[in-house]
Amino acid sequence: MLGPGGAGQYPIAMTRVLTADERTKLADSAVAIYVTGRIEYRDAFRRRWRSHFRFLHTARAAYPEANMMAVAEEGNWEERVRLWSRWF
Repeated sequence: MLGPGGAGQYPIAMTRVLTADERTKLADSAVAIYVTGRIEYRDAFRRRWRSHFRFLHTARAAYPEANMMAVAEEGNWEERVRLWSRWF
């Protein structure tokens, strides 16, 4: 459980090792690694919300010294979940 403004970290493992060509392109920021997901939660007023997120890793966009990804400019939003929306 996180309080208002709380933050958390979740380790993510790659499913395979990058090739030499992929590592070169990543270092040159020619390609990026994206992580997308969705978090569903209830707020203090018991309203249901869904937050969609997208992070990315490139040589320029990430924080390698902290081993963290950067927040992508697009692909991040939240929506209120209505009771009927889970059925349709």
